[in-house]
Amino acid sequence: MVDFPDAPWLFVIDTKDYAGNFERLLTAWITGVLGECGVGREERAAARAALSPKVQKWYADHVVLCPDEHGCHRPTSIWQGPKGAEKKFGPYSSVAIFLDRKPPVSIIKVMKDRAGTFNQRVVRSKMLPENITITGFRLIQREITVVEHTTEV
Repeated sequence: MVDFPDAPWLFVIDTKDYAGNFERLLTAWITGVLGECGVGREERAAARAALSPKVQKWYADHVVLCPDEHGCHRPTSIWQGPKGAEKKFGPYSSVAIFLDRKPPVSIIKVMKDRAGTFNQRVVRSKMLPENITITGFRLIQREITVVEHTTEV
């Protein structure tokens, strides 16, 4: 997990499971975007087959690849769950997808719908240990405050 990626927006999928087992697969399934590591090629192909050209273009234009702690550029990372969730589900039970702008409502709907089909199509075919339980979705915006201090020289 990066401290905070160089992306102004995060679309976060909260789950009851350790997200490190599936964050790249889920992101590829939702967006059709892969990181440099190439994990999720089958999921990317399925997303491209299912998503309209307009939605694919939005993802291509606005999903951001950010370096992880090893310098590998990825569109996603594990993320901390909502406040209080770490006690129930562990510290990294969420998946953050990096975006350069706030997604429109139509894109958010597609992202939620695609996330909802992940268990049926991916978890079973990849034989992941269990069904992923999605508990919610969040949008997080990074804000930077610049404060200028003047001093006499």
